[in-house]
Amino acid sequence: TCFESVGSLELYVVRSGGDLSKTILVDFKTENGSAEADSDFVYTEGTLVFEPNETRKHFVINIIDDDVYEEDEHFYARISNARYKELNGKEE
Repeated sequence: TCFESVGSLELYVVRSGGDLSKTILVDFKTENGSAEADSDFVYTEGTLVFEPNETRKHFVINIIDDDVYEEDEHFYARISNARYKELNGKEE
């Protein structure tokens, strides 16, 4: 939850379990709910790279502030496609 005037929102992803000695890649993207991309927030997508023994990463979603009163709205941040990165740079 945040106010429109916040400017941006940091979302944290925590890695737990699995082989912490390996690099892990995890994709993320925002999805519309009652709040919509380009009018309430800026669509964001990318890949988080957890290096060996890193357990916490974050990404930023920019929030769009306007002068129009709105009831509480929501959107989603989807985390998907967790995978190991091999030593030669390829993904498992």
